[in-house]
Amino acid sequence: MVKRRLCYLLAVVPGLYFVALYDFQGLRFLAACLICIPLFYLILLIPQARGCSVSVQAKTETVVREGLAEITVTVENRGILPVSRMLIRGVWKGPGEERQKIQRQLCGIRGRHITKLCMEFPVPHCGRGEFTLTRAGVCDYSGIFVLGAGKSSANVELCVLPKPFFIPRQAVDPSAVMPRSSERDGDVLVRDFHPGDSIHKVYWKLSTKTEQLQVRDREESACAVFRLEGAPALRSRPDPWDDYLDRACSIMCFFLENHFPGLQVVWEDAQGEAAWEIHGPEEVWTWVYAFLMQKGGSRFWEGRNAFPAAGFCLREDGRLFLGEQCVYE
Repeated sequence: MVKRRLCYLLAVVPGLYFVALYDFQGLRFLAACLICIPLFYLILLIPQARGCSVSVQAKTETVVREGLAEITVTVENRGILPVSRMLIRGVWKGPGEERQKIQRQLCGIRGRHITKLCMEFPVPHCGRGEFTLTRAGVCDYSGIFVLGAGKSSANVELCVLPKPFFIPRQAVDPSAVMPRSSERDGDVLVRDFHPGDSIHKVYWKLSTKTEQLQVRDREESACAVFRLEGAPALRSRPDPWDDYLDRACSIMCFFLENHFPGLQVVWEDAQGEAAWEIHGPEEVWTWVYAFLMQKGGSRFWEGRNAFPAAGFCLREDGRLFLGEQCVYE
């Protein structure tokens, strides 16, 4: 685009100079063509730019680490006239990576037609990836002028999930993690509904009487406490953070498949301690999506006891402790 503009200026400026020096009809005709034809293209470009819109979307909201994030740019030409070229510029920010400036071109978009451009980005680290469409411009037929097109959506986010691995049953000491099925569950308590509580726990019969949402809770639960000790410290170190999340998700799936009906994951972020209850291996990925996208969880609030310090703790070095006993490393 820049080269075409320079060549155009190099052709127009000397042409006008020679026209001013010599009274030749041929030179005047050529100078008029150099000015009038691009001006005519510029006039046609105005309705073309108004009739085009650009949107971006991710093929999937999640992708496993070491895979490919696929971003689709959709260009819709609602006008009758064809578009010679569409200029797409954006910025891709992968988790744990520097920002990358992206520039692509779509050529030959017919009138009243939708064209899609698929871009792929490798994602070696876990976290939140983001693509931002910074500019979408329609070029005229000569490739000299560019006018901005409408953007119906200019930003898209996706989550890069950990890459779990298989843990054999004999890898964890069974005596340390045996489910306490013979223990008596605690008494049922009723408390006010708080943001982050599951809607399935609402005590509807009592809520209709008090005209305020009430939630069933228990003093003790069959869920095991699973604390992430290294979450705040490792976020700025991509490689150790990936290994930590891989191990955390693998251990949680192992517990839910073999030992416990549920887990109470506890971690610390910038706002304090947060927790999330998981019931079943498939819910591990729901939690990790919310965790990486910083959706939060149930917060500790005034008047409620914090989760007990006892329970499983996954430390920064990847070792799993139950109290002071290391049960997996």
